[in-house]
Amino acid sequence: MRHNVQVLLSDSGKRSGTGSALTVLKDSGVNTYRWQGGQQTTADIISEPDKGARYSRLAREFAVSVREGQESVAQISGTREQSVLNGLIRDSLRQEGGAG
Repeated sequence: MRHNVQVLLSDSGKRSGTGSALTVLKDSGVNTYRWQGGQQTTADIISEPDKGARYSRLAREFAVSVREGQESVAQISGTREQSVLNGLIRDSLRQEGGAG
């Protein structure tokens, strides 16, 4: 690694074109690795049209998973969105009896 950087992309590789980061990396000779089996991490996708309801649901489900002892990650893009979600998660953790 020339600049000590690693990039992880998850893609089927079936898309191509100028916007395909995976294709650009492959064409430039970047080493690729494939998942070879083993236990995969589960992920839940929440499809909720209302942003407030979506964030609240994510925060509640995150707090429940923490209470149940699961390793959990909540991820969202944008500084403002991160701040809002962080506040909702803290509130949910307080309601669940966890740290906030």
